[in-house]
Amino acid sequence: MDASQFREYVVEPVVRSLGLPDPKRRIELLMMTAAHESAQGRYIKQIRGPALGLFQMEPATHSYIYSWLCNHQPADRRRAALEWALERVGSAEQMTGNHYYATAIAAFNYYSKPGRLPNNIADMTDYAKKYWNTHLGKATPGDYLDAYIAWGYRAKDWNFGLLIED
Repeated sequence: MDASQFREYVVEPVVRSLGLPDPKRRIELLMMTAAHESAQGRYIKQIRGPALGLFQMEPATHSYIYSWLCNHQPADRRRAALEWALERVGSAEQMTGNHYYATAIAAFNYYSKPGRLPNNIADMTDYAKKYWNTHLGKATPGDYLDAYIAWGYRAKDWNFGLLIED
């Protein structure tokens, strides 16, 4: 999958529609996560495991975020996320073929974590490792950065530690 098209036609419109804080940071973090988790858009289903979609979210995580969204977020936020799902609302299988829905659920997964998003790429790699891959996963923060660069991270436009202002 072409990263620039995924960014422009999926991630940016979804994130902007959700009304969450720090949209530019959230877009970068989601692009980095998808780059690493899907091997730059190569996989929509984990080879030896249950994870689905370009963000490789496990069905149990999806169920938790969906429940959290329905039970602990205002109606306008629920509506913003769920309008991206065209059918089978609430089904983890949506993350395989509906990139809009997968992006919305992935954004809310990060939103459910404590604190603000990091404001530079270096710290985002640590954040992605901590909250997406967790201490149980084999990925390193460097793996996230390497995958993001390989998928077209605009390194020419950004310094590694450059602040991302919203």
